[in-house]
Amino acid sequence: MSLLKKNDLKLYLIIAIGDNFTRKKASERLKNNNYFSCFHKNSIVSPTAKIGIGAVVMANAVINSNSNLGMMISLYALLW
Repeated sequence: MSLLKKNDLKLYLIIAIGDNFTRKKASERLKNNNYFSCFHKNSIVSPTAKIGIGAVVMANAVINSNSNLGMMISLYALLW
C-alpha cells in the first residue's frame, strides 16, 4: 500500500514502533514507500558498519566496525 499517488511529492518515512512484531507487520504493509534511517547525535556508528534502510539508532547506542544491521531495526543502548 503506497501512501502516495503518482505526481505527488516524494516523502520518506520512518516507522516509529517499538514492538518488533508490530514494526515488522507495519513495514510489510507499507513496503512500497521510501524510508530513511535516523541516528541520534549521541550514538556511535563505525564508518565501516552497514545499516539497512529504516533503522533507528538511539542515544548512546554503539555500532562497532564491520557490523551488518538489517532493515527497519531499532537499536537501543542498555544501561546497567
